Formats: sequence, structure tokens, C-alpha cells
Amino acid sequence: MDNCLNCNHPLQPNDQFCSHCGQKAKTRRLVFWAGLSDFFVNAFSFDSKVFNSFRQLLLKPGLITQQYNAGMQARFVPPLRMYLTITLIFFLVEALVEKVNEQQPWEAYGKEQKSNSPFDVQEVDSTDNPMTLNLGAGDFSGWGDWIRKHPGMSPEQALDSLGKPVTFWNKFMYAQIYKIARFEREEFNDYLESKTQLLIFLFLPLIALVLKWVYFRHDIYYFEHLVFALHIQSVFFILLTLQTLFDFAAGTDSLLFIIMAFALYLLLALKRVYDQSWSKTVLKFFATNVLALTTLGLFGGMMFIVLFMLF
Repeated sequence: MDNCLNCNHPLQPNDQFCSHCGQKAKTRRLVFWAGLSDFFVNAFSFDSKVFNSFRQLLLKPGLITQQYNAGMQARFVPPLRMYLTITLIFFLVEALVEKVNEQQPWEAYGKEQKSNSPFDVQEVDSTDNPMTLNLGAGDFSGWGDWIRKHPGMSPEQALDSLGKPVTFWNKFMYAQIYKIARFEREEFNDYLESKTQLLIFLFLPLIALVLKWVYFRHDIYYFEHLVFALHIQSVFFILLTLQTLFDFAAGTDSLLFIIMAFALYLLLALKRVYDQSWSKTVLKFFATNVLALTTLGLFGGMMFIVLFMLF
């Protein structure tokens, strides 16, 4: 009786694969032709899985989620791996396009540069300082201007001059605003943009929670909603990648068209996955978007405060 070359588990004469580790039941070391054959079999098998996943994802809204949640998982790329790969490609494409644009100053001479990406942090308009913060019902409004005009003061001296009590919280906020005010605003914007991908990823569980609440009468697990959210966001980033490349090549702004196409895709996907009438699907489509945007606003505000404190 032969043993598996991977885990040394005994193999039965008719075994095609090892029952212990799943490796193909090979009883000899690889020779050139056998290794070459395995390479092409595995490569085309992977390619077919990727092709099948993207074909289902793009051409049949919601079908890949429906089949994946029904247990047909071996034929598709795992949702999390798909999402991470697609978002990585998008941010690489966006960075490459931005880099190419920066190296062509003759095209931008005399024109205001404007990015069409929905993830670009908008620069704060300020006449004197890079950023004027308004946190705590206006308690810190104007501190950035004051710091620019009176650099070099200790927090205690500055707070005394501003007429503010010297508390731990005020000293902490003064130190944070001081760091931002002393930098160019592009540096703080770049800091926020560098966290965009992480924040989008952290927002996905909240999208699944919104779906769980909207479809609370359905016997669907939270993780199944999360699979749907991963697939939907994967499509969104595919569309954004195509929009970035198209706008770069054609010099247009097609973001509105991409948003409309994504909205239609989401509506069709909701109809297929949750299998309700068109009237209920349309109603829940709007409810899902309203709740998701509200949650995004609250989440984005909280994350901005956290990132501001960690800057």
C-alpha cells in the first residue's frame, strides 16, 4: 500500500485523492512532463473559476450571491478575495492615472485640476489657514487661524490667551489642531485618502447590517447578507475602474452614468437575491439606500474624528 506524499496517510488502491489532506494521489516524485501537465491544469482551472465568477457577477446581477449562498461555492472565487483584489486594482489604476496626469503639466496649464473619483477628499476652503475645525458645537472654531498667527506657544499659554480652560481635552485638541494647522492642507488630505480603502472595508459589515434590518422577515443569515454586500461592492469598484480608465482616455466625466448603472444593477440584484415582487423590491431599494447613506454619514463622521485624533 502506498502513502500520500504530502501527509503520509495510507492510500487505497483506487483512491484518486488522499482522504486526509485532499492532495491528488501521487505515488512518485514529479517529473518534468507531469509537473508541466499539473501547471496547465491548475492554471486553466483557476482561470475558469475567475472567468465564471466575473461572468456571473457582471452579466447576471445577484446570481452569484444566490448560488454561493445555496452552497455552490467551489465554482466561484471567494467573495472576500474577489472584493480585495478588485479594490486593489481600482486604487492602483487610480494612482497610476493620477501619476500620469501629474507628468503631463502642459495639458493642465491654466486649468484647475479636478478628480472624478468619489473617494477623493475635498480640500477645505480657508482664507488664512489650511483647515479650520468646528468640533464640539463650535468650541474649536478659529483655533487654526489663531495658531497660524501665534506659533510657538505652549498649549497652556495658548489656551489662556484664547480664554479657554486648561483641561486635558482642550490641550489634546489644541495639540491636534496645531499639527494640522502647521502642515499644508494637502498633507492632511493625503492622510485621509490613504485610509479610504480601510474605511470602505470597515463599512461593509454595516451594509450587511442594513440589509439584515430591511429584510428582517427573510430567513437569511447575517453572513449571507455580507456575501451580497461584498459582491455588490465588487461590482461598484469594477465600474469605477472602467470609469477611471475611460475618463482618462476620452477626457470626459462619466461618474454620473456609472452611478446610474450601479443603481440599476443593485435593483436587479435585490430582486433576484431576495425574490420579492417588483413593488416591494423598489420600496426596499430606496429604503436600503437611505439607511445605507445615513449610516455612511454617521460612520464617516465618527471615523473622521478618530483619524483626526490619531493624526
